[in-house]
Amino acid sequence: MPRLQIPGQAFRPAGTVEITYEGFNGGLNTFFVDTEIRRNELSTAENTMLIGRGVVTGRWGSENYFLAGSGNVKLVDEYNNVQTGQSDLLAVTDMGYLVKQSGASYSIITGASFASGAIVSGTQLGNNYYIVSSDRNLVKYNGTNLIPYSGVSTPVLSGVSRLSGATGTTTWSYKITALTASGETLPSNAVLLTNSPADYTQLNNFVSWATVSAASGLLTGYALYRGLPGEETFIGNVGTAATTFIDNGVPQSDTIFPPTTDTTKGPRAKYIKRFEDRLVVAGIYNDPTMIMISGKYPYQDRFNWNYGGGYIRVAPDNGDEIVGIEVAGTTSIGATTNSSILVFTREKTYQMVLPTVELGNYLVLNPLYQEVAPVGASSFGGIVNIRNNTFYFGREGINTVGAEAAYLNQIRTREISARIRPTIQSYSDDVKNSATGGYMDYKYLLSFNNKDTIVYDFERAAFVGIWKTPFAITKWYKYIDSSGNENYLAGTNDGYVKRFSNVLHSDNGTNINKTVRFKREDFNRFNVMKTIQSFYLLFRNVSGTINVNLIIEDKNGLRTIAKSINVESTTGRTGWGTSLWGTKKWGQSINSVSAFLGDIIRWGYLYKTARTLLLEITTTSSQANFEFVSFKTNAQYQPEGSLPPSYRI
Repeated sequence: MPRLQIPGQAFRPAGTVEITYEGFNGGLNTFFVDTEIRRNELSTAENTMLIGRGVVTGRWGSENYFLAGSGNVKLVDEYNNVQTGQSDLLAVTDMGYLVKQSGASYSIITGASFASGAIVSGTQLGNNYYIVSSDRNLVKYNGTNLIPYSGVSTPVLSGVSRLSGATGTTTWSYKITALTASGETLPSNAVLLTNSPADYTQLNNFVSWATVSAASGLLTGYALYRGLPGEETFIGNVGTAATTFIDNGVPQSDTIFPPTTDTTKGPRAKYIKRFEDRLVVAGIYNDPTMIMISGKYPYQDRFNWNYGGGYIRVAPDNGDEIVGIEVAGTTSIGATTNSSILVFTREKTYQMVLPTVELGNYLVLNPLYQEVAPVGASSFGGIVNIRNNTFYFGREGINTVGAEAAYLNQIRTREISARIRPTIQSYSDDVKNSATGGYMDYKYLLSFNNKDTIVYDFERAAFVGIWKTPFAITKWYKYIDSSGNENYLAGTNDGYVKRFSNVLHSDNGTNINKTVRFKREDFNRFNVMKTIQSFYLLFRNVSGTINVNLIIEDKNGLRTIAKSINVESTTGRTGWGTSLWGTKKWGQSINSVSAFLGDIIRWGYLYKTARTLLLEITTTSSQANFEFVSFKTNAQYQPEGSLPPSYRI
């Protein structure tokens, strides 16, 4: 009789299950309770991030890069003079001065200052760096000093008379403004002409005014407005020497109204962005829904119509305010254009484009906008461009705006923060409004004044940590230094700009305590107790001491630590110290921590009765870090009715 060879199989007692945890690309999930998340997700991730295929490791450490002043750092940016090769790393703190890095400290740039607590933002265009602030008008840095803009007074309209033509029963109203290179004054008094025809093409009126006094070369012209009383719009402009204008029925704009803010000193605003070869500002003082657009380079600091600039109010007087702007990808509204501007209010998100319209002999900017999302932003700082998406933070969470795939003229929006919504909801409105973001090493870093930083891994599409720092991060900036090195910089609330790096394992000497917890495992059956038999842990690149806890829900329904393990790299102590040798130090008496760069495996038997098992990894020692690769455990089911008697009803 032939004998059959049957492949051997590993013996497993009936009712035994083996569980493996590895590849934690699912990231942090606080939306579900810890028994509901998947085995590739984390229920707690403090001061951690992911590398490789989803290996858990500690976050970057930080060190002081340079002192920028005192109080909160409100601006970190770079000025590069392409003509001279000059490169300055700039900053503004609550101290109120624009400074540039000078070694480990700073040098003050003179010419203007800013109020403590004011919102400050800036951008470079045309070899100048432009700064707007909530407390003062536009200034520019030319590589040497800060230069404010000068203003002129509002002109006075002296009279309007009829030269000839038809009469009627309509009253037309005229206003005039003065123009400078940087802006436009408030409109003059209105002068009315009664008994006029209703059809403006039949008008033939003479308008006169007195010239305004201004420094030589400052005044650039005048702009005229006409319409029914209270509804005046732009009809044209004239040069500096003119004191009269003949209105022979020129067409008037449908969208360009007299300004409500004097911008001849440059606009007073909170936010500024470079849009192609223009400057765009928002958060205008006393006009919270207005956006101002400059002319094209080389007239990028001139916001009046005479130089191709303009403005628009986005959903005016709707009770909302603009809290940020950003440049978006390819899109169009009503006219073809290569890119657009995203406008964020607290309640909604809008998209704006900049077509032009021909008015008589003038080609005038005619901005258009439309709503693209019923979700707004909490702060300007949290708005960050990432590839072809714009990430922003609002009271409801983190959202993205970007071009729809294959339809470049369509914008789509979506929320990405559902998995950490309970964490976001736990923040107060004050914390949410402090959000500031950056994009470093394929990670969206969103920091708050409560010293938390939410980290979204763009490559893995997962949240990989809540970073806890001993300082509040107020501004992020990615800086390429003169050696070509990429530096991840953060302005903080202690006046320092700090550098984050994966080779640092402390925050300027302060320990980084890391905590990671995984799924609370019920071995696929919540209704019976189990005998947890053995466990296996795989670490690599360990430095310092790592604490591992196996936490069970025991037969009394209590959570207890069933096993506590220390995983250590090679450590040593050098020097003789001073305690036995007087006050003289012989060598060094500090601990030196070295890393074990290979795999470290730890395993053992547990044989504990439990309903659930939770793996927790923490570090509290100096310079401690790890890469956690995998966890395996197995358990044998106990019979039905093995749950604690207190559970029975």
